[in-house]
Amino acid sequence: MPSEYQYSLLIVDDNPQNRLLAVEQLMQQEETYKILAAPSAAIADKLLERYAIDLILLDWEMPGTNGISFLQKLKAHPQQQNIPVIMYTGIMTSPESLREALDAGAADFLRKPADPIELLARCRSILSRDQYYKALIQAEEERSRFKLQELSASLIQIAQQKRLLKEILDELEQLESHGPLLQLQQKIKHKLKVEGNWTELQNRIQLLHQEFINKLESTHPNITKEELIYCTLIYMGLDQKEIMDILDISPESALRNRYGLRQKMQLHSQERLEEYLKNI
Repeated sequence: MPSEYQYSLLIVDDNPQNRLLAVEQLMQQEETYKILAAPSAAIADKLLERYAIDLILLDWEMPGTNGISFLQKLKAHPQQQNIPVIMYTGIMTSPESLREALDAGAADFLRKPADPIELLARCRSILSRDQYYKALIQAEEERSRFKLQELSASLIQIAQQKRLLKEILDELEQLESHGPLLQLQQKIKHKLKVEGNWTELQNRIQLLHQEFINKLESTHPNITKEELIYCTLIYMGLDQKEIMDILDISPESALRNRYGLRQKMQLHSQERLEEYLKNI
């Protein structure tokens, strides 16, 4: 799209005079709009596949697929369902038609012939509102991404701390334990026990990865709570040693966990558990 264009609009109308009129009305008043036009729903589908469309001006009465059917199909499409649509009609103008269009997912409703100023005002209003919602969604996604990074960093830090404490404890246990040395061992064991109590982190994991957990539980309803946490840590990208340190389990227990999960999930020998969980 040329840099001078801020938005792309698609006009879908089988009447060439109506299409041309709408194009002219918008282009004469708003130079930042790139206007595309389609004489049918079939052509509109092809344009939607090729271009990123910000707003659709849609005629109701068209041969073949009419406006309402096209709108319903659009709203069922994962990549197109959030494109706002103004239903633009000169025939279906009753309050019942307005309700039908809004129920089908239209963002607004205009009767033909629309005043050029009103047409532009409606387009600007919807595009501005859509831009605002997109900014909110982007900000929320950035907040979620930061929280996920923060959680991953906390888990890795716990794993590293526990690993270091275990190494120190192993070395201390090779020495004669009495007096201050024994007290130090007990402090380290207590510290490991406290670090192992990570209920708050578990809750954060479940909150931030609820969608993944829901899909996993839906796909494998027999999975246990402990297995859910284990799978979520894998999904987060933690390596096996970090997971063992966080969960305080031995390599043998980790192998048993993986084997049990592979059996429950009926994975083939060539399927990697990590890849399966990422694509679930």
